Amino acid sequence: MEDEVIAWIEGAWPFTAIAWPGRFIAFSAWSAAGLPNYYAGTRAQQPQSDVGD
Repeated sequence: MEDEVIAWIEGAWPFTAIAWPGRFIAFSAWSAAGLPNYYAGTRAQQPQSDVGD
């Protein structure tokens, strides 16, 4: 399903790059870049792991 969503986003939206914190870029790298993380606000109160670190 993830591959289908990614293909749909790449084909239907004019983004030059897609980056999902915790999936394509580690949460710590995303935060260090000063980028907002809207996904974190929608998650239940769970410890965040830095995927990719």
